[in-house]
Amino acid sequence: LQDSQKAAVIFSRDGVPGTFPFSLANVDTVGGPDVIVSLCWSDRQNQSGVAGMVEANGAAAAKGTHGALSPFDLHNTLVAMGPDFRRGLRSQVPSGNLDVPATILHLLGMAPAQSLDGRVLIESLRGGEDPPPSKTEVLKASTENWQQHLRLTKIGDVGYFEEGGAGPAPEPDFERK
Repeated sequence: LQDSQKAAVIFSRDGVPGTFPFSLANVDTVGGPDVIVSLCWSDRQNQSGVAGMVEANGAAAAKGTHGALSPFDLHNTLVAMGPDFRRGLRSQVPSGNLDVPATILHLLGMAPAQSLDGRVLIESLRGGEDPPPSKTEVLKASTENWQQHLRLTKIGDVGYFEEGGAGPAPEPDFERK
């Protein structure tokens, strides 16, 4: 995989050199695969002018896809509305599907039955607070002939992938778009 032109980020169960561990992506489950690969991506536009193309065998030309660790796939829209949410808020703070259950339980005044991976999106709530401070870091894994990187932002104990790819890591002054 490290010699292919299609692999961008490789995770492995057994810590193969030049890969990231499954634990980093919370995918270390019994009976799961031994290797997970995110495909290469670019900022090219598809025929509709939407940026974010993935290099994949079998994908129709210029149609795009999802599932890469590109900012085009990872930076999506979460819409919430109702009496408990701030009106007109356009937050640039990372969030993910894993935050929805924690936020809903919080709004219902219920404690989770078990520990959740997500966080309460307090910055989106009416009368809410600012989120805890975030810290972004670039993680690298390499061998003599391979290098890959992940840009990870943490808010409290919750991590959000911002971008990942093969090759040299981008500069650390990354701005969310």
